[in-house]
Amino acid sequence: EISCSLVGSEMCIRDRRHIRRVYEAFKNMPHVILYTAMPDTMYFVPVLGFNVRGMQSEEVGEVLAKRNIAVRCGLHCAPLVHRKMGTDGETPGGAVRVSPGAFTTDRDITELIRTVYSLRAESAARIVE
Repeated sequence: EISCSLVGSEMCIRDRRHIRRVYEAFKNMPHVILYTAMPDTMYFVPVLGFNVRGMQSEEVGEVLAKRNIAVRCGLHCAPLVHRKMGTDGETPGGAVRVSPGAFTTDRDITELIRTVYSLRAESAARIVE
């Protein structure tokens, strides 16, 4: 297990809490596809990859950016990884990557979850088309 005492316990514990909270919320949203397993403290890195069904990763990123939520979208300089995950096509065009940082607050995580949840109608409309 990676010791939080090695990397700053408060920040490490907060990052774990944030990414677990996002994971738990997203896994219950049928319009969200998760590419990252539940964060494991043995191999913990506060990163989560996802997409919204029917939407390109860049479109999701634009919606989040309008709410001042910073994520990274696309192929992340790793096209072979995206080919293996099946995310290298035009849709979704990679994945959305969330990585809470030192200045991420509980309020930021709540806004991320609410915003992605609000995309369910957009997702459903695109899947029907």
